Amino acid sequence: MDEANNEKEDAALREPQGQAQPHVFLAMPTYDGRLVMGSAYAWFEQPKTCHVTRVPASSSLLAKAFNQLWVQAILGAKKHGFTHFAMLHADVVPEPGWLDILLAEQLSTGADILSAVVAIKDMRGMTSCCIDMGRKRDAQILTLAHVYAETPTFWMPNLLVNTGCFICPLDRPWVRKVHFEITSGIDWLDENRCRVWTEPEDWQFSRMVRAEGGTIFATRKVRTKHVGIFSYGSDNVWGTESQAAIDAAKSNGQAIAGGRLRK
Repeated sequence: MDEANNEKEDAALREPQGQAQPHVFLAMPTYDGRLVMGSAYAWFEQPKTCHVTRVPASSSLLAKAFNQLWVQAILGAKKHGFTHFAMLHADVVPEPGWLDILLAEQLSTGADILSAVVAIKDMRGMTSCCIDMGRKRDAQILTLAHVYAETPTFWMPNLLVNTGCFICPLDRPWVRKVHFEITSGIDWLDENRCRVWTEPEDWQFSRMVRAEGGTIFATRKVRTKHVGIFSYGSDNVWGTESQAAIDAAKSNGQAIAGGRLRK
């Protein structure tokens, strides 16, 4: 009896009554076609609440692969009925059911961009989410401690997010006005000192969407692992910078919120 009920529930999820299921263009950009095993499993996982068309692209210039996939999705929206664009990076492993969760959160919030929180691959406990401070090289990176001080799905002014596991609708007026772009530069401080900086394609994409009036959300409802030497998870607060933020807040009698310390 329980098995029959479960089958009915699965059928209800797969075939929403009164409307067609969303059709997600699921992109997988890589340098050379290689991806970690967990990412492969996640990419091929069959979601319950949407149809999926999976499209890979490889290039040693990774932003080129991103843009090729983005253009394919936009052009295919009318021809093939794609309603959403989602991307999974080759070294990001989301939890089972990740695409269903992302889609549900996007539809619930109406977000133009909804991104799962992904930890940076080092021991600091930093994430790929940040607050845009007005200049590209001055973004304030959020620690896991900051992220966990927010609601599970959150928005804040000037939020920039990661593209390693994200979704967006393709019916927005800005889709043909944005692209993926890695930015870099050198700031000379004096004759002998300089600052070399680079920002990932993630943050510039967020800036372009926001400049066109788009709303950007991040969520930790989809737990992720960023695979490098270790697997760096987003499912709890850890890391040296996270602890430093907590200690600083406690010493000042404050609570962590909104990417900053707030009374």
